[in-house]
Amino acid sequence: MEPARSLVLAIVDHDRITRVIRRRTVTVGFGAESVAVVEGEMGMDAIELRFGAAPVDAMVLRDVLPAMDGPEALAETRRRELAEGLARLPVLMMPAWLLPVDGDWDECLPRPFGPDTFAAAVGRLLGLTPRPLGD
Repeated sequence: MEPARSLVLAIVDHDRITRVIRRRTVTVGFGAESVAVVEGEMGMDAIELRFGAAPVDAMVLRDVLPAMDGPEALAETRRRELAEGLARLPVLMMPAWLLPVDGDWDECLPRPFGPDTFAAAVGRLLGLTPRPLGD
């Protein structure tokens, strides 16, 4: 699938190095012309990225974040989507351990994982097929 515009993926993780690695994986795996990445480091950033002026097509969210953790940020996001009549944003949760299967995310990818595994999960969220990267 070739998108009509560059899709926007929000990556929310408090670890700057991890964000850089995830950004590079997405850029190489899908091509910078296909997927743009915006970043945040706190749970509240997830909410701001979701409801900000620029459209976000999907979100990668870490479970443990400063001030508000990932599941709390996601719950607030879902509450506001419902209240504002917005479509449900696809979310990939990246827990340090396996979270309950009844979470309100679309994909759950417990850490650690390699680039191909991450790219495949993001591809499912965005409806794209990534290039092989090598786990």
